[in-house]
Amino acid sequence: MTTTQHSSRSLLRSLDRVATSVLVVLHALVFVRCVQFSGFFVMATDSCDSSCDTGTLTVAYIIADGGGLVVLLVGAIAAARRARRGDTAWWVPSTGIVVQILLLVAGGAMANSIMAS
Repeated sequence: MTTTQHSSRSLLRSLDRVATSVLVVLHALVFVRCVQFSGFFVMATDSCDSSCDTGTLTVAYIIADGGGLVVLLVGAIAAARRARRGDTAWWVPSTGIVVQILLLVAGGAMANSIMAS
């Protein structure tokens, strides 16, 4: 391997580590904002009477907040391991952010469904 190839590869690894670190922090911030936003799920019960299934609201919180925490922790650990091995890791927290938002949407849909039909 020539010196140019080695320095180019070293630069790419450094850039990947920086991008991965920034994205993991961004994912943590997205998680915090999602947890804050999920606090609004309780408004789905505002017009409830005895026929509403509020157990679904609990499941919505578990999916949105609990699932989000699991995705954040697994993503951060996986990104750190990949970066330590020298593998490309920036895509791990990027995928985690997308999954985080999808879990919030799924939780919101479940919270919206508690109204009796």
